[in-house]
Amino acid sequence: MLSFKIEQAYLRFSSGNYVEAFDSLILIEKKISDHVRVPSLLATDAVYKPFAVDSKDDSLWVGMHVTAGISLAELEIYLSEFTEATDIVNRIMTLYVQDTTGIISVRCLNALGAICAHRGMFDMAEKYFLHALELGKPLMDTGSLASFYENLAAIYAVKGDGNATLRYSLESCKILEGAGLYGEHYIYALNSKRWNVPSGRWPC
Repeated sequence: MLSFKIEQAYLRFSSGNYVEAFDSLILIEKKISDHVRVPSLLATDAVYKPFAVDSKDDSLWVGMHVTAGISLAELEIYLSEFTEATDIVNRIMTLYVQDTTGIISVRCLNALGAICAHRGMFDMAEKYFLHALELGKPLMDTGSLASFYENLAAIYAVKGDGNATLRYSLESCKILEGAGLYGEHYIYALNSKRWNVPSGRWPC
């Protein structure tokens, strides 16, 4: 039920209803953090310590907590609250540093790359995105992996490297075509092949 609410909040975010999305995610994240018995990711005066996942139920709740946290960080990015977004991601990494799957680390690296990209720190964003892609290839679902390639295509478009932009865009299209996914990600990847982005502007 909570995972569905997170999806609904993200849909509000995607449609531009930032205040509603933020309010919903705050409530959802607080409920999850209370259940897991860890500080809220929005608490500024809390002490964050590594949380050990001891059961399948713990793993499910932690997964929802990370999803809610990353969604909050993305909202902060679009509101240009970059310090807050970085704090949320760092708290996730501190709480779940013992994650043995590697998926949480990959998601956090990708989020840090997005923060750097929106701040105009494109070299640092490239490093985060490349690291996320390297670690995420054997771990992530098709849509997430394709989005990593899209992020890198965007970075290289900003940096004026047309060959790299095309290479990563085509790789994203190839992944999505192989999975039969022709939705939003696929359209984005197709468009990115034709990007002509002025240097220093982040297109995402």
